Amino acid sequence: HSHYSLLSAPARIKGLVNTMTTGSVFERRDAIKQIARIRPEAVESDEGRQLVRKALHDLVMTDDHFTQKEALVALGKWGDATSVDLLLGLLADNANRGFKREVYQALGQLKDPRAALAVAEKLGDFFDRDAAQACLRAMGSAAEDALIIVAPSNNRDTCLRAVSLLGDVGTEKCMSVLRKAQSSRNVEVREAAKIAMRKV
Repeated sequence: HSHYSLLSAPARIKGLVNTMTTGSVFERRDAIKQIARIRPEAVESDEGRQLVRKALHDLVMTDDHFTQKEALVALGKWGDATSVDLLLGLLADNANRGFKREVYQALGQLKDPRAALAVAEKLGDFFDRDAAQACLRAMGSAAEDALIIVAPSNNRDTCLRAVSLLGDVGTEKCMSVLRKAQSSRNVEVREAAKIAMRKV
């Protein structure tokens, strides 16, 4: 316990934020890793948490690939609604293929329903579908409404993955969509819907 209070003392947080903004590339990465190990709740002031978040947002936008990845990992823990907007922007920008996985992981941890639809629409994307599926599973019930919207898709992959995810995260609310999927022309979708209905 004392270990955490020591780590999260305001001076300690300020010092780490300072290193994250002014240190060398290696010092920055080390400071981000340390921040990633601290629970945001262990920081008493809202101001302290905002300082960390702001620094991480800036680092996500730097041009050092490794720094970006580390900052994205930390953002999964420290992020808020403004972080979600930033992450969705990165998701929409196909230039950022290199760290898409980290973007999806962070969104999965933040569990913001606003992000769920943008992620669910990637279930049919050959490059992104596995990471998108893992992200939605991590979001849990926050993803249900988005999955209900995309499940009737004409894209076989989107439909299959959404239906099977509803089996993992869905509630009573998704039953009518799953029932419809049971009469799909596609035999795989019908099977997936059957299995999902048993799980809900």
